Amino acid sequence: MAMLVLLVLLVVGASSGKLSYHCGNNHQFCKIAAGAERFGINYGRVADDLPSPLQVAALAKRENITHIKIFDADPVVLQAFRGTDVGVVVTVPNDEIPAVAANLPGARFWFDAYASPFIAEITTILVGNEVLKFSPHMSTILVPAMQNLYQILRAHDLADKIKVSTPHAMDVLEKNSSSPPSNGMFRQQHVSTMQNLLEFLSISRSFFVLNVYPYFAFREDKGATLSAEFALLQSPKNSVTDPNTSFRYSNLLDAQLDAVYAAIEKLGYMNLQIVIGETGWPTAGGFGATMQNAAIFTRNIICRTQDVEGTPARPAYTIQAFVFSMFNEDLKHNLMEQNFGLFYPNMTNVYPFKFSSDCK
Repeated sequence: MAMLVLLVLLVVGASSGKLSYHCGNNHQFCKIAAGAERFGINYGRVADDLPSPLQVAALAKRENITHIKIFDADPVVLQAFRGTDVGVVVTVPNDEIPAVAANLPGARFWFDAYASPFIAEITTILVGNEVLKFSPHMSTILVPAMQNLYQILRAHDLADKIKVSTPHAMDVLEKNSSSPPSNGMFRQQHVSTMQNLLEFLSISRSFFVLNVYPYFAFREDKGATLSAEFALLQSPKNSVTDPNTSFRYSNLLDAQLDAVYAAIEKLGYMNLQIVIGETGWPTAGGFGATMQNAAIFTRNIICRTQDVEGTPARPAYTIQAFVFSMFNEDLKHNLMEQNFGLFYPNMTNVYPFKFSSDCK
């Protein structure tokens, strides 16, 4: 029973033979192609005390950060990273999606204003952030916006260099569908959108972006059935077995990813790769939110991206992840959200870690 409860918590907070594209060896976002290059960082800016973008670009170079993700397409930020060889993932904010979705001229206006001047820096354009969660009224225009941007990229012969996708939270799954991971399925109200999205990702040879935080499931459970080691990717001796597949899970992140892979497969797509758009562990503000736990999780997620194998259900798809976040952000809604940073605004480490962790 405890195992069942544990697996149900995979979605807290957060097969057909149709083939689609595995981008893992062909595109920069999925290459984040060996070692540390599979690891990037979210550069959130909901704060009033952060260093300048030029200082952040210098910090990224100093720390050997190869990829960053931002939640808009601010030209000041993109200009700061020009010439640094740091790949930048940009975002069309949710409130700008209607204009991009309306028609090609609207999408072209956005592209010309924000992306075109920085083609050398941009690796991926994300349309919105967790649109089905925060802006569900836009569900019918999400894929059209992505299609419009893709058509513009194709017209500029950029569709192989710059990919288009959109991030989702774990709660895009039915709440009780992940017990075990092989039972994962999308919420019924999202199935139509997901069918269209997965078809677009397949045709455009892109990837599914997932924001997945083992911390939120651990916080909800409060240690009743989820061990800290399982949530922190510590590979406990007592792993969890999926009775339908006999796959054994030594950490919560792999189980969460495979629940989403199962949902994708149920809609007929066998080979779309998931890239983790956000993951992290806070240092304050909630159950288990400590500097020690955050340091352990950050080291382990860096090491997980250096593994040659992916999840039990998708061993050929190495883990690609963007950790959240670069800085503590003092204007976030609550203490927990304010304390996901790897760095303080003065650019010193919140806790000890290295992007090139010794993972032996």
